[in-house]
Amino acid sequence: MRRSSLMTNVKSLRDEQERVQKKTFTNWINTYLITCQPPCKISDLFTEIKDGTRLLLLLEVLSGNKLQKENRGNMQRVHCLSNVRTALSFLESKQIKLVNINPADIVDGKPTIVLGLMWTIILYFQIEEQEDMIRKSLEGTELAERGELFKGSAKKALLAWAQNNLGDKYDVDLKDFGSSWRDGAAFNAMVHNIDPSLVDMDALRSRSNRENLEAAFQAAENGLNIPRLLDAEDVDVDKPDEKSIMTYIAQFLKAYPEGGKNRPKLQDQLDAARQAGEKERLDLDSINDFCRKVESEAPNGDYQTLAELQAERDNLQPSVEDLAKRSKDGRLLSTPPADVDAALAAWRQADDQLRKLRWRLDAELPGDFGRIGQWLGRAEACLYQDWPADDAPDDSAAEELSERLREHNEVFSEDPQSVRRDLQAARRAPPAGVSDAQIANMDTRLGRVIADEPDVRRRLEFLEPKRRLLASLAQCERKLPLWTGKCGKQQEVEDLFSDYNAFVIDGKLVDGVEQALDSLRKQAEPMRKRDPSGSREADRFLSDTRKRWDKVKRDVQGAGGPLEKAISCWKTYSRLSVEFNDWLPDAEQALRSTPDERDRFFADIRKRESDMRELNEAASYLTGCCVEPVASEIRTQQQTIGRRWKALFEDFKKTEKLDSLERNRRDYHDGSGRLRDWLDRSETLADAEVACSREKVKESLDQIQELVDQQEAMEGEFKTLSKAAQDMAKELPKASLDEMLASLKEARERLQKVRRSLPEKGRGLRGILPQIETLESGLDDLAKWTELGESLMADLGGEIDPVSLPDKTDAYKNHFSQAPAYKTSLDNKTRALAKIKASRVKGLNVTDLEQQLTDLNQRFKDLTGSTKAWDRKLDQWGKLWTVYGQNKEALRDWLDRATQVMQNEDADPDELLAEHKQFFQSLEKPLGRQQQQQQQ
Repeated sequence: MRRSSLMTNVKSLRDEQERVQKKTFTNWINTYLITCQPPCKISDLFTEIKDGTRLLLLLEVLSGNKLQKENRGNMQRVHCLSNVRTALSFLESKQIKLVNINPADIVDGKPTIVLGLMWTIILYFQIEEQEDMIRKSLEGTELAERGELFKGSAKKALLAWAQNNLGDKYDVDLKDFGSSWRDGAAFNAMVHNIDPSLVDMDALRSRSNRENLEAAFQAAENGLNIPRLLDAEDVDVDKPDEKSIMTYIAQFLKAYPEGGKNRPKLQDQLDAARQAGEKERLDLDSINDFCRKVESEAPNGDYQTLAELQAERDNLQPSVEDLAKRSKDGRLLSTPPADVDAALAAWRQADDQLRKLRWRLDAELPGDFGRIGQWLGRAEACLYQDWPADDAPDDSAAEELSERLREHNEVFSEDPQSVRRDLQAARRAPPAGVSDAQIANMDTRLGRVIADEPDVRRRLEFLEPKRRLLASLAQCERKLPLWTGKCGKQQEVEDLFSDYNAFVIDGKLVDGVEQALDSLRKQAEPMRKRDPSGSREADRFLSDTRKRWDKVKRDVQGAGGPLEKAISCWKTYSRLSVEFNDWLPDAEQALRSTPDERDRFFADIRKRESDMRELNEAASYLTGCCVEPVASEIRTQQQTIGRRWKALFEDFKKTEKLDSLERNRRDYHDGSGRLRDWLDRSETLADAEVACSREKVKESLDQIQELVDQQEAMEGEFKTLSKAAQDMAKELPKASLDEMLASLKEARERLQKVRRSLPEKGRGLRGILPQIETLESGLDDLAKWTELGESLMADLGGEIDPVSLPDKTDAYKNHFSQAPAYKTSLDNKTRALAKIKASRVKGLNVTDLEQQLTDLNQRFKDLTGSTKAWDRKLDQWGKLWTVYGQNKEALRDWLDRATQVMQNEDADPDELLAEHKQFFQSLEKPLGRQQQQQQQ
C-alpha cells in the first residue's frame, strides 16, 4: 500500500514537472516566433513541433541562419523527418551534444524527448552563448578569484551570475533554481536591481508567496520587457521546476547582462529610444519619397536629372544601410518590419531605374559614344548585378550563374581595353551637345569595368560549379532522409530505391561530386596570390564541403542496402502473408479431416514452418523500418497470422502426436508381424529335416540363403520396433507396454537363435552337398541297368520264339557283361552313403536314399544270382539250335528231291511207284529223328 502511494506521488510530480516545462518552453519559443514575418506562435508544443517547420523557424530566429525546410500543404512523415533532421544537423554543426534525441521521437511528439530538445536549445542559445558576458560580469568577484565560475556547468554559471547581481544588497539566499525562488523574493530583487522603481521590496513580508511572484512577473513584463514565461502557481510548489526557472532567469541575463551596474537613467534610455524611433520614421519617409521621385522622373529624365537623383541617393545610402541592419537584427524600435521591407524593395527598384536611365542616356549618345555606351551598359549589367543570395536555392542559383557566365563571355568577347581606346579616340573630337561630364563618367566606369571584369569572371567560374555542387549536396541531403528514414508501403520503397539508383548510381553522384571538388580546388589555386581573403574563403569552403560531403557520402553509399533489403522484405511479406491468409482456413479445415487426408495436406508443414520464420523476419524488419501507421498495420496483420498459425500448429502437433501414435501402433503391428513371420519361417527351416537328395538340399540351401539375406533387414526391423516402443512408452497403458516389451524380448531371443542356427545348417548342407551329388551321380543309370536286366530275364522266362532266340541271347550276354562294373559302382554308392550318415549333418534325412540303395542292392543281387542258371539253359538252347539247323537243311534237300519225283509223270507207273516207295521208305528214319529233335 505504501509503495503504491509512493509511486502515485512520483507520477504526480513527474506530470506536474512536464506541465510546467511544456508551458514555460512554449512561452519562451513564442517570444521568438512572434518576431517572424509573418509572426506565428504555437499552442501545443508536443503537437505543433512534429512537422519541424516551427522548430526550423525558431533556430533561424535564434541563429540568424537560413535553413532549408520542407513546407508543403500535405506534409508526409518523410517531409517531417527531413525537417527535424535538418534542425538536429544544424545543432550538431554548432557542437551541441544531443543525447538520446532522434528525429522519429520528435515527429512522434514524445513529451520527454521534445522537452529535452527544447532544454538543449535554451541552454545553448540563452545561457551558453552568454558565457563570455557572464565571465566578464564576474571579473574581480570572489567567485572568479576562487576559479569557480562555471566548472563545466551552465547551471552553475547562471546561478553565479544571479548571486553576483543580487550580492549582499538583498536578504536573499540563492542556493539553487528550485526552492530558493519559491517565495518570490529573489524574482523581486532581480527586478529591483535593474529598476528600483518597479517593485516595493518592503512589501514582500506582508504578502503571500503567490502575491510576491505575481508582482515580480508583472513588473518584469511591463517595466523591463521580460516576457512572462511562468505563473505564480507554477513556482509556489514543493519542488519548483529548475529548468523552467533557469529559462526565465536567462531572459534577464540576455536583456540586462550587467544587471543594475552602470545603468543609465531609465528616462534617458526611453528618450534615446524615442529619438531613435523618430529617426527610423523620418529615414523611412525619406526613402519612400526618394523612390517615388525616381519612379516619376527617371523614365523621361536627362543627364542633369540623373545627376541630381544620384546625389540624393548617395546621401540616403547610410540611412538605408542602417535600417536594413536594424531590421535584420530585429532591433527596429517604432517601424513595422513589413514597412521597412517594402521600403527596401522600393529602394532596390529605384536603384535599378537609375541604372537603366544611365544606360539609356549613354546608348542615345551620337556616333561611337552611343555604341560604346550601349556596350558599357551591357558590361555593367553583367558585372554589377546582385549575386544570388547565400540562402537562395542552390539549383536555381547555379542556373542563374551559368546563364550569367554565358552572357559575361558573350559581352566580354569584345576587349574592354579596345572599347576604352575607342572612347578616348572619340573624345578628341566630340560631337556638339555631348556632356564632358557624361563622357568622363563613361571613361571612369570603363576603367572600373576593366579592373573588375577578371575578378568577376573568376568568381563566376568558381561560383557556378560551387553552387551546382552545393545544389547536388543539398538535393542529396534532402533526399537522404527519405532514403534512410522510415519506409512506407512497398511501392513507395520501390520508388525511393528507383530514385536512389537514378540519382546516385545512374547519375554517378559520387564520381561527379569528387570531380567537382577537385575542379574547384584547381580553380582556387590562382586566387591565392591575387585575392588572399577570397582564397581563404575558397579553402574554407572546400574544407567544409569536403567534410560535409564525406559525411553525406558515407550515408549515401550505405543507403542502398537497407532500401534493397526493405524491398526484399516487402516482397517476402506480401507474398507469404497472402499465401498464409489463403492457406490457414484450408489448414484449419484439414485438421478436422481423416488422418490420411491430414497427412497429405500437411506433408509440406516443415516448409510452412520455414516460410513462417521468413515471414516473421520480414515483418520484424519492416515494423522496425516503416512509418506509422504502416508499421502498425504490418504488426497487426502479422500478429493475426501469427496467432492463427500458433493455434493451428499447436493443434497440428497434438493431432500429429495422436496420428503418430496410431501410425506407430500400426507400423509396430505390421513390423512385428513381418518379423514374426520371418522368425517362424527361419525357425521352421532351421529345424526341418531335409531329404538326402541333391535337389532337396539345394532347395533348402536356397531357402536358407534367402532368409539370411533378409536377416539384416529383419534386425533393422527389430530396431525400428524397439524405437517405436520407446516412442510409445509414455502414451501406452502399462499392461500394453509390458506385453509389447515381453514380445520384443522374445523376438530378440528368437532372432539371436536364428542368427546362429540358419548359418550353421547352411554350412552343414553345403559341406555334404558334394558327397550327395557324387552319390546320386550314376545312381539312375544303375537302377535303369538293373531294371533292363530284370526285363531281359522276364523275356527269357516266357514263350521263346526259336527265331528270336539268338537275338535275345546276344542281348542277354551284352547286358550282363556290364554287371561287374555296375557292381563296383553300387558298392561305391553304398560306401558313400555310409560316409554321409557318419557326417551327422543336422536335419539331413537319409532314410529314403538308404532304402533306395538297399532295394537296389537286393535287386542287383537277385538279378545277378539268376544269371548262372540262365547261362546253362541258353548254352543248351544253342546246341539244339545248331542241330535244328542241320536237320532243316537236310529236310530242305529231301523236299527238293521229293518234288522232282512227284513231278516225273512221263515214266512207267510201276517204275514210278517203285521209285516212290523206295524214296519215301529211305526217309522214314531221318524224319523220325528230326521229329524227335523238334520235340526236344
